[in-house]
Amino acid sequence: IFYAKAFRFTPAVPFKGEVEVNFRSIWFLTPDGEEKLISAQSYLGAPLSQSTFTMTGAVSAEPAGLTADKTLRTAAWDRAALTVSAENAAGKTVSVSCDSANVTLSARTLTLDEKGKATLTVTGEMPGTATLTFTLNGTALTARTEVTVTLPERPTVTAGDVDGDGEITSGDARLALRASVKLEDYAEGSPAFAAADVDRNGTIESSDARLILRASVKLEDPAQW
Repeated sequence: IFYAKAFRFTPAVPFKGEVEVNFRSIWFLTPDGEEKLISAQSYLGAPLSQSTFTMTGAVSAEPAGLTADKTLRTAAWDRAALTVSAENAAGKTVSVSCDSANVTLSARTLTLDEKGKATLTVTGEMPGTATLTFTLNGTALTARTEVTVTLPERPTVTAGDVDGDGEITSGDARLALRASVKLEDYAEGSPAFAAADVDRNGTIESSDARLILRASVKLEDPAQW
């Protein structure tokens, strides 16, 4: 006794639009390659040879070719986006799984747009690697992306250039002076804090602002700081 959950029809001419399927018996291919004509039965045991089975439905192309960026690189505490796509899959959903805590994902389920594409945002949490696995729901199609998370690059800081415009001016001195009396809030370790703390004592003071002002009129050489 053989049981089947699904039947595959291979028409001589491709189906289009809506089709009606009728059958009473089916051809069965044995393990040794022999074709046999057998009567099909319903799960209630009723022979389909006594009453023709009829099914009507619209024909649509089968989803295929699920793909995703093979590799993705981002820095810790930074974000990067990758694209997932599939053929004949507009409106279908893709499940996303991850094997590591090195990254967090903007979503665990993606809905493909009218072009069969979706975008996932990946945030790096700590240096290391992670594998993302994408599965097109309702199919056996899968794709994988290898994610590498690196340490963030340290920004290049020029001592005295508090506003980061590439020049040391009286405006930078003013910002440093305001920061010395807490009218500007620069987080310790930020580029602006590092640029304002020209004497490198860990505190932004009025003396830092004075040095920056002198440098703006060429009375100090920032290269000596």
